[in-house]
Amino acid sequence: TKLYEHYLNYGISEGRQAHPAFDVKYYLSQNSDLKDTFGTDYARGVRHYVNIGYKEKRVTAEPSDLGSSFYAKITTAVDGKNLTVSGSNVVIATPSDSKTQIWKFIRQDDGSYKIVNMSGDSLVLDGNDSANKLATVASSNDTKTQRWYIFDKGATYILKNAGSFYYVLDLEGGKT
Repeated sequence: TKLYEHYLNYGISEGRQAHPAFDVKYYLSQNSDLKDTFGTDYARGVRHYVNIGYKEKRVTAEPSDLGSSFYAKITTAVDGKNLTVSGSNVVIATPSDSKTQIWKFIRQDDGSYKIVNMSGDSLVLDGNDSANKLATVASSNDTKTQRWYIFDKGATYILKNAGSFYYVLDLEGGKT
């Protein structure tokens, strides 16, 4: 809690973001009821999100717009391994030229991306296994669990699931 209090007391006034997927100024600007209540009292806005806003699944930051469609590999920042389709699961594997490691990102109307694997099976990255907090692949069903918001973190990106809202794709430690 010392870091949290430090952020409230100093970080906000220094223009710092607590997390790439949370921007208090954007949070207040996109939620008019909060903007009317808190104005530019950003510390109160942060407290609102921590205590209530996350439960209400409110918009917290502007996702990155990387274009309408592109191909990419999803690579761990730690060891350079790639997200790879293995059956109906995804695993972290040594980089290769396999289509199981190539993903097509298709921008949706809400600013999220549908991420389709190029293995030929039309499998979509899905965050629906929230009980185990794992990402999987499944046939496309156009649900929010198959949409991902992308947030620029500088040299890397954060992929936040649009359906489970609380989960991000975490490739650290060799797990998804």
